[in-house]
Amino acid sequence: MTAVPPAAPGWASAPPATVPAAPVVSSPEVLQQRAAAWGSTPLTLADFHGNDGIFRLVQDGTQIPDGSRFIAAWTETRKGFCNFSDDSYRQEMVGIGEDRAEVQREDLGDTDPEQWPVGIDGQKRDPWQPQYVLPLQRFGEGMELIGFVARNGLSIAAVEGLIGRCRFHPRARQGFFPLIQLGVGHYNNRRFGGVRPKPLLTICRLAAARWHPGSGRAPPKLSAEMSDEIPF
Repeated sequence: MTAVPPAAPGWASAPPATVPAAPVVSSPEVLQQRAAAWGSTPLTLADFHGNDGIFRLVQDGTQIPDGSRFIAAWTETRKGFCNFSDDSYRQEMVGIGEDRAEVQREDLGDTDPEQWPVGIDGQKRDPWQPQYVLPLQRFGEGMELIGFVARNGLSIAAVEGLIGRCRFHPRARQGFFPLIQLGVGHYNNRRFGGVRPKPLLTICRLAAARWHPGSGRAPPKLSAEMSDEIPF
């Protein structure tokens, strides 16, 4: 009978083969937390320029062509207010799925209109402006993540309209994200006169690619990335 050699100092003997390995515990929450911590892809910001009627990347002004398609992670939309006064930037935001109260304008201070800064139109302007940030992932090659920032009334209406369409849709309730297409519509501006452009976030009609599981029943947690200061 062959003797079993003793274990080397500092090392334990191998466990008997009959001892089962410890189960691997995994969850979508852990996956998303570690993906956010380990990932290095920054969130690119985009907006709609009402004067020119174009979607653009905020950092360098690159135009996003009309008809570009994105998967809209609407369950990670954030809403609140931003403040650009005193040559600095501040924001107070809450996620659509966060279990806490929405940010209220009256709780942010600066409530005296006489103390408000003068805007480019020569009028006093509230330093705290409403803001939405909607995560979009480009459909197709690249798949980069873009945060669509909505501050003007038309962009805010476009984001709210998309959320409204997703709210009761059975596919959205199952955790699926809609495939949307960026477009430009027009409306009659009563204040300044004439026809002006407005952004459109249209759910694509192509049935086979209209709704995407994306993250399935565990939408990606983008709150950390979207809470960073927006450098513009």
